[in-house]
Amino acid sequence: MHYWDKNDDYEKDRIVEIDAPMLKRLKISDGGTASFIIKNHPSLVEADIDTVFSLTTERLLQVANEIQKRDMVHDFLVGISKVKDLTIASSTLEVIYDYARYVQLPVFRNLYTLCVRFNSYMWEMLPVFLDVCPNLKTLVVVRII
Repeated sequence: MHYWDKNDDYEKDRIVEIDAPMLKRLKISDGGTASFIIKNHPSLVEADIDTVFSLTTERLLQVANEIQKRDMVHDFLVGISKVKDLTIASSTLEVIYDYARYVQLPVFRNLYTLCVRFNSYMWEMLPVFLDVCPNLKTLVVVRII
């Protein structure tokens, strides 16, 4: 894993690059990192994702037209699109939902098990992601209080 910070005074610009060809499982739980770049990921089987890529709810609407941020989210999704087992936080799903209006989501053809952790009732976000999971066999929805 390679880490660099474009601006030491502003941690929201932090970028994490993961280049691990033998990586099987990935867990990301972070609200302050701007970008996760996943390179060389042929063996990634399982991912647990809880990040908003340093976007706040107010900022989501402001940067919706920023091509660089949209491309980063898309590239991240391509990086995890071959996983078989995915756990995702509703905050991350919200970012995906917002960007799906502007960017074609990659198809998660290998995804068989999806667990979504909701901390609110934002069910309308789920079908957008389910549309790109044609082989999904198991869906688990967990309400976090």
